[in-house]
Amino acid sequence: AYYLVPGKHGFAHKVGIAAWKVHNCDKAHEYLSHFVQYAEADRQGDKIAEAQVMLDELLAAGEDMILQPYLAAVEGEGELSVIEFDGRFSHGVRKVPVAGDYRVQDDHGASDEPWIPDADARRLVSRTLEALAVVAPTLDPGLAQPGALPLLYARIDMLRGDDGALVLNELEIVEPSLFFRHGPAAGEMLAEALLRRL
Repeated sequence: AYYLVPGKHGFAHKVGIAAWKVHNCDKAHEYLSHFVQYAEADRQGDKIAEAQVMLDELLAAGEDMILQPYLAAVEGEGELSVIEFDGRFSHGVRKVPVAGDYRVQDDHGASDEPWIPDADARRLVSRTLEALAVVAPTLDPGLAQPGALPLLYARIDMLRGDDGALVLNELEIVEPSLFFRHGPAAGEMLAEALLRRL
């Protein structure tokens, strides 16, 4: 499990949320990234009470929280990603943290490599994008128009659960890293998708 230490990280969270509320996205990203970056592994369970206090405070303040179980596969197999342009598969990437860490960003020393998604990964991508197609028009009515184009790009991140099945970790549809270095045709696919929108 991962938890956030109230004394160290509460300030960053408060500033990040305040910046978000006044639409200062750069400042919100800076502070909320700091808040998340310093998540610590709670392997002994001795700080669960502190984490619960912080969670209770955030919920009482009206903040929405997402709790995600820790999946040990992130330390071994790493995080698996599928990148699509205009609803078409471009390439896959496997991101692996340094030994003893869980963070898969290269800022933290992680490495990444090309990865070929298997049938299970492709099914998860299809189910994820189908679910998004149902929800998206409620957020943006323009997406429900006949002839609406698919997402310009998407990165579907997944991890292997404790039962061995792949599960959605994150759906990146706003400013993700698209790992162009691992997709030789990715730049051309993105350019073609952009041209279709002009």
